[in-house]
Amino acid sequence: MARWAVEELIAPLCLGRDATRIGPLMREIQEKLQVFGRGGTVIHALSAVDTALWDIAGRRYLAG
Repeated sequence: MARWAVEELIAPLCLGRDATRIGPLMREIQEKLQVFGRGGTVIHALSAVDTALWDIAGRRYLAG
């Protein structure tokens, strides 16, 4: 179910966006998806995307 949430709900909101601006991007997505509430599958999927973006940012930083 989380995979569906990422692929169908979150990914379309991320496409074409600046992935280096993680905070503003995640805030905007959370606002758009607030209708799903603050718990459950959508929040878990948002957390996974947020973690992945920070992981990518950290790897880029370390790679120089």
